[in-house]
Amino acid sequence: MTETEAATHTKFDAHAIDCHAGARMRAFRIAKGWSQERLAKAMGLTFQQIQKYERGTNRISLGRLFIAAQALDKTPADFFEGAAEAARPGAPIPQPEVNRVGLEIMKLLNNCPSEIGGQILRLVRTIVQAQPTSSAAPPQGRASDSQATARPAA
Repeated sequence: MTETEAATHTKFDAHAIDCHAGARMRAFRIAKGWSQERLAKAMGLTFQQIQKYERGTNRISLGRLFIAAQALDKTPADFFEGAAEAARPGAPIPQPEVNRVGLEIMKLLNNCPSEIGGQILRLVRTIVQAQPTSSAAPPQGRASDSQATARPAA
């Protein structure tokens, strides 16, 4: 590589890419509704090794990544989606948070045809973008939902 090429070549943080792939593994596992133990069994590993991969503590070899992808019904490339942005120097290391509702939605979407999943994703984005930016605003629709279904006293 010439000096000019080196100057224009974007540098990436290898550890950040490991963390990104591990975070994606965790998200795929959770979306499938699997525990670390179940994924470990499918891969012939211990759950502790899965923890280390998911945290980015240990690097996952390409062979193990391929096995993980097969177990999770993904392609190896799926683990690197968004890695270029995540691996830029100074980018935050991904720490996916999944709450109970998010987990349930991921499980349900995992069983939807991709066209329906895409439509649901667009719907959720539209709803989120339409919400006020203030975090102090109460959730919309809850009170009116219960009031709409309440029957008047006889």
